[in-house]
Amino acid sequence: TLLDLVKGCENVELHTGEKFVDILETSADGEETNFESNLKLEGAFVVGSDGVHSATRDWLSLPAAVKTGSNVFRGNLLVDSEENVLYPLLSQGIVPLHGMFKGVYFMCFNFNSKVPGKLAWVISTTQARHDGMSAISAIEGKIDDEDKRNTVMELLSQSDPSHLAPYPETSVLQTEVVESCGWGGKGRVTLIGDAAHAMRPTDGQGGNMALEDAVVLCRALREKTTIEEALRWFETTRLPRIVKIHADQADRYARRMRREQVGPWSDEFKKWVHDGI
Repeated sequence: TLLDLVKGCENVELHTGEKFVDILETSADGEETNFESNLKLEGAFVVGSDGVHSATRDWLSLPAAVKTGSNVFRGNLLVDSEENVLYPLLSQGIVPLHGMFKGVYFMCFNFNSKVPGKLAWVISTTQARHDGMSAISAIEGKIDDEDKRNTVMELLSQSDPSHLAPYPETSVLQTEVVESCGWGGKGRVTLIGDAAHAMRPTDGQGGNMALEDAVVLCRALREKTTIEEALRWFETTRLPRIVKIHADQADRYARRMRREQVGPWSDEFKKWVHDGI
């Protein structure tokens, strides 16, 4: 994993379980980041990659993410035998099963060609959270088509029980906030990933955008003369693409929740997304 690679780097100092407190400018060339445990780390700049509830974002006095009222479940399983009733899904494309079923969105997809036999699934619902809520209770009784119902229930029953619990309630930044406030970095401090632009998990673009952020930030630091110039160039370069994809994800989610038919991206938009940076 990426974490294992980081742990193996001799020039990387890794601290976990720390709670961010403050950032202080210690010199014309450095920043000091302070943590609740009294740990102090100095560096040329600070990148807040601390997720949707980012303490770095709060330190920058930027609007916080807001709860969406959605509850999400995610799971995966390994189908390693042709005798398994789910085996046919492995040869039915990237997304062999998806649909909106009485206000509950379900999608199953083939995880990755490098992990043969692995299926993943996601459920999204606006049902109010309650004690004992599970992926099964969220979708039970919602699917009229018998074949689809049986397939979905089989996917859930073959998943690890821990996958059936809801994730923390989804929070996002509103598209208009991302657009109007801009990236929000200042001085030698910037943000990447959900800390900068938490979006609806509609088509998995949040993770993709975080990886793109990292690539463009490295490019900026390599090509620009000063740290501040690099960070501001990074932010202004990334913002238009982020706003466009952020708005697309919000729109597709809203249409699905209204039970509208949401088709695939247009060829033009798909090419633009896949061409990347």
